[in-house]
Amino acid sequence: MMSKTFGHGGRQTVAALVTLALSAAGGLVSAADIVIAQVVPLSGVLASTGHQMVVGGKIYFEHINAQGYRETGGGAQLYNISVVDPAELVKLAGLKNAHGLGISQVVPYPFMPNAPVVREYQALLKKYAPKELVNYTSFEEFVGAKVLVEALRRAGPNPTRAKVVKALEGMTSYDTGGVIVNYSPSNRIGSRYVEVTVIGSTGKLLK
Repeated sequence: MMSKTFGHGGRQTVAALVTLALSAAGGLVSAADIVIAQVVPLSGVLASTGHQMVVGGKIYFEHINAQGYRETGGGAQLYNISVVDPAELVKLAGLKNAHGLGISQVVPYPFMPNAPVVREYQALLKKYAPKELVNYTSFEEFVGAKVLVEALRRAGPNPTRAKVVKALEGMTSYDTGGVIVNYSPSNRIGSRYVEVTVIGSTGKLLK
């Protein structure tokens, strides 16, 4: 039960996020109309609003999930953020319910070797972890590791926290091989890259 998992403060936070996320021509659904006490009732509340789009986070789709929403009559286009595992979603909700779910991504599509960094990632994954499958999570971590290694290199032979931070702040327009990272003393958000993928009819992510 979500009430036991997240506590009162957690329920208020989830309710506020759901309120902000649900949109349609008729406006926003009120947080007061959402009682986050049980998994199925919340899915039912969302389904009954008639909204055209539902933007959910990891909490919603793992603890309530697309299955509960669809089975209670929800027909809106569902979207999720990049931290969710699409394979796990398909497993939990079933392919029928997960099909068509949009998932935002913060790095380029890793399944097609269209960029140098993707080709490098695929080659190294095949060499050092041949049993592992290409996926967004490991690719994002790979890009992050490249950025960190470059910062350590720029920090010199005796890196400290301050030196690494300074090195990162100097990485303006750093090209990892198709993914551009921009840091500065006043900007700690290295990339604003976003695209949306969709779970296809076979359960695989489509661009």
